[in-house]
Amino acid sequence: MSEIPETWPPRPSAALGASVVPLFPLPGVFLYPHQLMPLHVFEPRYLTMMRDILDSHGQLILGTVLRTDRATLEAPDAPPKVLSVAGLGEVARYDKTKDGRYLIWVLGKGRVTIEEVASDHPYRMVRYTELPESLPRHSEATRLDESLREAVLSRHKTLEHLPEELPVGVLVDLLAQQLDVPQSVLERIFCEPDVEERAELALAAHVGYPSTK
Repeated sequence: MSEIPETWPPRPSAALGASVVPLFPLPGVFLYPHQLMPLHVFEPRYLTMMRDILDSHGQLILGTVLRTDRATLEAPDAPPKVLSVAGLGEVARYDKTKDGRYLIWVLGKGRVTIEEVASDHPYRMVRYTELPESLPRHSEATRLDESLREAVLSRHKTLEHLPEELPVGVLVDLLAQQLDVPQSVLERIFCEPDVEERAELALAAHVGYPSTK
């Protein structure tokens, strides 16, 4: 079993790692940078995937299955289409059950764009490229910081405060993870490379879709 990183958010790696990795498509799932996501792996092809990545780089892409994938609805055996922007993840910790299943924790390493490539494995493979981001100006970052913190704390009932050093991009992702909105809204937020625009989209969704919890 590997260990959870000691610092949080984890220090960014010098490089994201291998450029071609397995694709793990999941409906309604978005892996955000710095997020630690628990997953239960039990399907045979993905058990093979787990054995392969644990023997190598430990990385995979969590791809969000598109809700508008009509081809898959018409042909259930067809591979589901996924969002072109995805989360690159690294297995930070895992347990293997006696019957061969995996209980894993995946750490989000960054947003990436993906392109599917030929695979000689039972699972799909993609080539990824890091998604460049545009950061807000200092004045805009200061304005957004206050609004984002207030929105996150209003939705996350177990948090009383947030670390002062969290950048705007992390605050946006924290808010997005708490939103109960249509997947299409989250897709637009998740894919937006301009952090200021991403923040505005998340704050608009926060106001437009009040918490029901």
